[in-house]
Amino acid sequence: MVYVEITSSKSTGGEVWKPKKENDYIEGILKNKRKDVGPNKSTMYDLEIENGEIRSIWGMTALNLKMVDINEGDKIKILYEGKKLNEKTKRTFHSYKVFRNE
Repeated sequence: MVYVEITSSKSTGGEVWKPKKENDYIEGILKNKRKDVGPNKSTMYDLEIENGEIRSIWGMTALNLKMVDINEGDKIKILYEGKKLNEKTKRTFHSYKVFRNE
């Protein structure tokens, strides 16, 4: 009898992508949405980029709201718009645009 190890089909994450300036972007296939990660119970998104490596992106409110309709397997592009001012609260936040390849 031969035993084969069964591993999770979900990715466990990779190097974290952190945009450095406005218009930085990452694109790839969404492999996994991980919820309740770390001490702050945040969301992480795992993207398989062109070279086959996995890059993870920490979710934050502005990004999470735009990722609601993105499904695992979708090819996406996340564009960092820089810090923006919320006129109502007068607080700054990191702004992103999310595109899905139809």
